[in-house]
Amino acid sequence: MWNADATKLQICGYPGLDKTLFALRDALRRRPDVPQAETADALLVLAALCNLAGRAIQDAEFKGRWDEASFQRHVRAELRRHPLIGADLDEHAHAAGGITDLSLHGIPIELKAVDTLISSVEQCESFLGQTASYAVAKSKRTAILCVLDSSNKKTAPVPPEALLDIRTQAQGAVSICVLVIQGNLARPSALSR
Repeated sequence: MWNADATKLQICGYPGLDKTLFALRDALRRRPDVPQAETADALLVLAALCNLAGRAIQDAEFKGRWDEASFQRHVRAELRRHPLIGADLDEHAHAAGGITDLSLHGIPIELKAVDTLISSVEQCESFLGQTASYAVAKSKRTAILCVLDSSNKKTAPVPPEALLDIRTQAQGAVSICVLVIQGNLARPSALSR
């Protein structure tokens, strides 16, 4: 699925996100001494989460305010539905003296729900240290941070691919794939008033 021409494949079903996923794949593959299976697992989770991010805009899937526990339940159910993830998804594994939200084969999937507007990946900087700590404790060089922005929107959503990127921590040893999902969207008709 990840080795073919990016212009002919859909990974998550949303072209802009697919294009960004292929760029992230290439960046993750270039890292020395990171097992291919770890990169493949991270991309598997990211594809499912990116599909959710696309649907969150297309179908306004996250209405109203969400807390972290509700978001975690939703994401857990979403990932467990994926046949290549299913039973391999762990919840609340212990790492670095803390408890991870979710993980796949030891790769931490840190989830956050915020009620402040996030318009760039840079605004997620405060969550990176925690996510990196879990990865290092599990001897992983890859982690995923997924943030739900359920702030009350007054403008059109940002293209979802603009809220997907990689950041590094632990002196560049850990790559954190950051995805922001936009919730609590304004009704389009309300934006023309």
